[in-house]
Amino acid sequence: MAKWKRVALIIRVVAGLVLAGVLGFVIYQLYDFYSGRLGNSPVRVTQDYFEALGRGDFERVYELTDPASLYTLYGRRVTKEEVFSALSRVTGSPPRQFNSITVTRVARHRDRYYMQVALSAASGGSTRYTVQVVRVGTLWRVSFPFGLAP
Repeated sequence: MAKWKRVALIIRVVAGLVLAGVLGFVIYQLYDFYSGRLGNSPVRVTQDYFEALGRGDFERVYELTDPASLYTLYGRRVTKEEVFSALSRVTGSPPRQFNSITVTRVARHRDRYYMQVALSAASGGSTRYTVQVVRVGTLWRVSFPFGLAP
């Protein structure tokens, strides 16, 4: 009889550990799912970035851009005016509003997220970008996704 009590105790302990593991996994998955959608999250910052780009609010786009990504291929820091010029070449003049902006998280590596952004314009065209979102201090910022002239 003592042997069966011991076996029953072992089964209960193992079942408790499995249950605790499953519960921990579910809580982590919920945290991972919602942490990217609330507050100052990579998804929200990417959405704001492309909404501002569509409105032609280059000041806001510049504010949401990672300062470490504002260098030319030759390592020269670009000025704010050069960034605005590059953005106006991308959006056209006047800027075209986007009908819809869909942001999908593709990958994550430490403090870097990679997002795929699907844009559809009022003219009927659509395009996709893959952008990198990095943590700068406590804030998320988008690495400048368009080329900068030397």
